[in-house]
Amino acid sequence: MVRRLLLVTLALALLVGCNPKIDPVEDEGKPVTVQVYWVSWCDYCKQQLDIVQEIHDEIQGEYLGEMVEFEGLNVGDSIEVVAPLARERGYTFLIKTGSQPPPVLAYPVTRILLKGQDTPVASWVGLISKGSLYRAIIFTVNRL
Repeated sequence: MVRRLLLVTLALALLVGCNPKIDPVEDEGKPVTVQVYWVSWCDYCKQQLDIVQEIHDEIQGEYLGEMVEFEGLNVGDSIEVVAPLARERGYTFLIKTGSQPPPVLAYPVTRILLKGQDTPVASWVGLISKGSLYRAIIFTVNRL
């Protein structure tokens, strides 16, 4: 299952045009991860991913960019649906398909996690503003 998910992630990353992480065992990743669980039919999900892309772009080349990675975890859509959508909207952060959703009744679900921990330090259901998410990321990084 992990190998299949890695291959789907790699294929999607190549279609979208970003540089995927090939071997998660060798790449230990950054200390903070922002995850967005989303579905393709959800307009709020797309808005949330657009906000994540804006923050991703703004912090590249800065200290914060070295500390935080972003993941868009699609729930229930095929790579054939997700890849064109991600390419059209210009997402350059990691997009994965086939993700196991958290137990919620609404999307998007945005979470901030520390490396090596399964329990998020912050979590939201529904659309979170750019300013609120940015402040939560800074607060999390400053706590390290």
